[in-house]
Amino acid sequence: MNRNDNDILGSGNSRFSDEDRARIAQENAGARREMKRRLEERRASERVKTEADIPDSPPEKNKISSPKKQKTASEKNKPKSPSKGKTTGSSQTGSRNDRVKGSQQERKKHSKRNTNLIIALFFIVALSFIVIFAAFALKVNTVEIEGSERYSDKTVTQAAGLVQPVSMILFNAEHAENKIETSLPFIENAEIKRKWPDKLLVTLEDAVPALAVDTGEGYILMNRSLKVLDDDAVTIGEDAALLRGVSVASSVPGTVIEFTDDISRDEFLALIRSFEEFGIENITEYDLSLLSDVTVVLEHRVEIKLGTLVGSAKKLGFARYVIDKTINSDKKHPIVIDFTADGKAYARIKNDSNVSFDEPETVLPEAESTTAAGEESTSSADGSFSVG
Repeated sequence: MNRNDNDILGSGNSRFSDEDRARIAQENAGARREMKRRLEERRASERVKTEADIPDSPPEKNKISSPKKQKTASEKNKPKSPSKGKTTGSSQTGSRNDRVKGSQQERKKHSKRNTNLIIALFFIVALSFIVIFAAFALKVNTVEIEGSERYSDKTVTQAAGLVQPVSMILFNAEHAENKIETSLPFIENAEIKRKWPDKLLVTLEDAVPALAVDTGEGYILMNRSLKVLDDDAVTIGEDAALLRGVSVASSVPGTVIEFTDDISRDEFLALIRSFEEFGIENITEYDLSLLSDVTVVLEHRVEIKLGTLVGSAKKLGFARYVIDKTINSDKKHPIVIDFTADGKAYARIKNDSNVSFDEPETVLPEAESTTAAGEESTSSADGSFSVG
């Protein structure tokens, strides 16, 4: 029979009592309300998922949950913890918008970095092409040489490595200068400047022999820096000082001389500079046979017996005073300025007694050094000067 429940319940011939019918009707009404509530919850859940655009598995069908349990008083008072995996539609939508904005900003930054990198690479490549093109396109077409009377332009050009065309950009001027000064010993100084777009200016300074060593077969000529100019010269020239009492280990033209004696190059160079500082010129001989009895000769007639090199500044200060007061006024007699006797200095005519001269009105700063006993050095009328 297709009669509904109400017809059955309402039939007078029903086997159910009035109480049973009331109870069954109440249960059916409650079941319908429960099904309606579940349907509404399911629809609300589907709407939230659609708005949040979050994929989720479809609700299970035919799944009937048990009726909600009544919460106890303790459960009602218990603070609610945030639901796991459940968010409201507005919060999920805001979170999604934030993620979208962050992703867009990150893509913009990444795109900007890539653009800057591409621009930098393009600039580097373009600059490299320009440099390479200029290096091969800009050639040295003119070499102008001035300042040397000893070497020809062709010799200088060959020494500098400028026989073949070279690049104005790639040309190493410093290296070429060193090659000129080494391969052409009589060049004291070489300087090369670029004159754009295609010209080099080479300025040279000829070296003047300042020192000479007698080898028995010839002379080794050097400049004031002890660079060897010639290792087999016949004469030493007017301005060169003869260096006696030294043995030479190496004397290659264009390089610095090597001694085998006790005196080092640095010590000898310091002695030369000391004479230059005091303005004592026209030195014709250095005798280094004994380092305890070093003698320097001026103008072939004035001997300065330094003894040891200790205290050279104080000794040369007094020597300069004697030269100004006595020697310059006497161009005939050979003079000796001796610092080797009794710790004092004496100026005298050679093979004669001490030379008299006036008390110095102004003593050079280097000659004002105190003695070992702490007393100030002074000159006297008999020509003596305390150096001890």
